[in-house]
Amino acid sequence: MTITLINTTKRMKVINLPHDIYCAAAGKCACTAAAGRDGRRIGSSLTLPAGSITPGLDEAVLLEPEVARDVRAGELRVRREAPVPKNTNPSRKTPRRSGRKNER
Repeated sequence: MTITLINTTKRMKVINLPHDIYCAAAGKCACTAAAGRDGRRIGSSLTLPAGSITPGLDEAVLLEPEVARDVRAGELRVRREAPVPKNTNPSRKTPRRSGRKNER
């Protein structure tokens, strides 16, 4: 399931998404690179401009302690998005009714 984060403050927020928390919960790696002498992954980050609405985020972002704290403080609001049905065919059109009334 995906979520939308809403920054209710008048300042930008930058949230680091560490590999050991975010990627493990998301089930896929979102890190930018495997770098450094020790081979640790460099986690990605999430930038939320002041007053912004950021849709399509993985629910795993809620496990980041900074996000959880900001949600409790009311600085971030969370809106859950309904999952998109996988069997929809956008090219299929809805059948139309004929303009005629049933004749008896």
